[in-house]
Amino acid sequence: MRLLYLCDADSGGIAEYAVWQINALTECGAAVTVVCRPGFPVERLKAAVVKPILPASESSRETLLVRIWRKIGDLRGMARLACRVAREGEYDGLLMACFAEYFSPLWAGIYRSECEGCPIGTIAHDPVRDFVMGPGWWHRLSVRQGYSFVKHVFVHEETEVDFGGSVPAGVEIHVIPHGPYQVGVPARTRAELRERWGFGDLDEVFLSFGQIRDGKNLDRFLRA
Repeated sequence: MRLLYLCDADSGGIAEYAVWQINALTECGAAVTVVCRPGFPVERLKAAVVKPILPASESSRETLLVRIWRKIGDLRGMARLACRVAREGEYDGLLMACFAEYFSPLWAGIYRSECEGCPIGTIAHDPVRDFVMGPGWWHRLSVRQGYSFVKHVFVHEETEVDFGGSVPAGVEIHVIPHGPYQVGVPARTRAELRERWGFGDLDEVFLSFGQIRDGKNLDRFLRA
């Protein structure tokens, strides 16, 4: 299989997941070409071909409207680049590292029209799209449009996927396991870290990282 892998994240959990998935796919015999941003950790990829042609990630202090305008332009540009590479390379499929429906009515049509004939799959890390931006009708429309060009949806467990309505015709849902990551040797011992941060030997310590929002269930953990 000749697979085009699209990842617009260059750090964080999505990028980490993408590195492991790309390496697993190549170990299974797939010929993977990665379209990513220049900051993606390409040095950790074992056998994939890399095309760092997406614009570099930028942190902006501009007004909200300007940031939204730039984000829409980024999403539309990414769609065009991915579709162009998919057409020129005649790939068997395009796999998107994650599903994000934000502003999809303004860019989903590019995939539908310019990636015709190339099956598209996406990893639904958050199958329930409960992070609502704007009015409810816009959110539901965005989710529907975000899936409108997708043939394969990959989830990590048997769960109901939020499509913003009924399941689109022709969409196939696949369950793929999410195994543990290998980690490096600790830089300090347990006792050294507790002393450094002021914890006693009997104190219960919980570390959480990433985006903090309701879907993470941190409040439920603390109550338990």
